[in-house]
Amino acid sequence: MTRALLILLAILCSGAPRAVAEERVIKDLPKDVARLAFAWTEPIKQIARNVRRFDPVSGLWFGLVEGSAKSIERTAEVLLPEDKEQSPKVKSGKLLYRYSF
Repeated sequence: MTRALLILLAILCSGAPRAVAEERVIKDLPKDVARLAFAWTEPIKQIARNVRRFDPVSGLWFGLVEGSAKSIERTAEVLLPEDKEQSPKVKSGKLLYRYSF
């Protein structure tokens, strides 16, 4: 425990450059990043929709299945685009993506 604290103290006092957080409006994000961030809200939306449509237990299970399928589909659309121009380029064994984070 003491070693971990000493290492943490040494890192903090070393003067290494620190990451600075910037606040940005979510509309400033690239479209694909926003779609990927909100893709996994689909199960919740589908559960809410199917609970009203069926009974609560069936709505939960149907919503989870349908929402998860839609989430996977939306994630795949972002990560594996169909257009040749949008897909990541391969140059000397390294993938070159459109965004730099």
